[in-house]
Amino acid sequence: MQSTATQQMDQYRRQLDACAESLARAQLAGATTYLGHRCTAENLKMFTDGNMDKRFLKLSDELELSSDTLDELDDLIAEYVKAVPMVAYDTGPIDAERFLRWLPGHRALSDEQRDVVNCQRCRHRVEFLARRNRLQHVRFQELLSADTSTLDRRNTRQRIWIHRNPISVVSRWRTTKLLGQAPDVKLPATVVFYPVGDDIRTALLEDDGCLIFATLRATTRLSLQSLLKEIGGDPKFIMESLWDLNEVALLAFG
Repeated sequence: MQSTATQQMDQYRRQLDACAESLARAQLAGATTYLGHRCTAENLKMFTDGNMDKRFLKLSDELELSSDTLDELDDLIAEYVKAVPMVAYDTGPIDAERFLRWLPGHRALSDEQRDVVNCQRCRHRVEFLARRNRLQHVRFQELLSADTSTLDRRNTRQRIWIHRNPISVVSRWRTTKLLGQAPDVKLPATVVFYPVGDDIRTALLEDDGCLIFATLRATTRLSLQSLLKEIGGDPKFIMESLWDLNEVALLAFG
């Protein structure tokens, strides 16, 4: 059996949890019970209103959505802030990602809107992976900076390793909303997000690029001969695609 002191601590913990959730949702009725004699309900309202306003503004800054993409964005953020309490130690990007996960379940999105939401979620994912795999990221940047002038772009028998960018997120876009000057692209389009230095880039993969990337997905590196053997087809075109992917920093040679 629990001691009286333990039971009291458990009860106190439950009270703190209930109070914190009420404050996070700006539901003052659930928090006024715990007010000290020097604090009034008006003071508490000013505190929660200020926090809600700060959270709203931070979300507006973090989200790369615009009114022409989602015409009721401010109303949706306000609805989200009231419905979903912020968890302790959440940062702005974490809250923004949670909003993007919440959004499709509360509004019917067009294909263009889904592409925009997926785009930002992919960027969040790349940032997360880059922080978690910092050493791999730095190592790949070193490989990218290596001198490749001695390599033969056409020689399929040379002994080199193909290194895939270890941090990448692949998405499928169903519209041309975010494709800019690529109106003739075949839809749905395969787009990969990846870091280069401190930036996040995107690349539109064509058929050969998709095949190479899919072959390398299970590993971060493969010998040139093994890659060509697994892919098959005309080695000349594969080599051209490998150099194209290297030029946009998706692959490195070593």
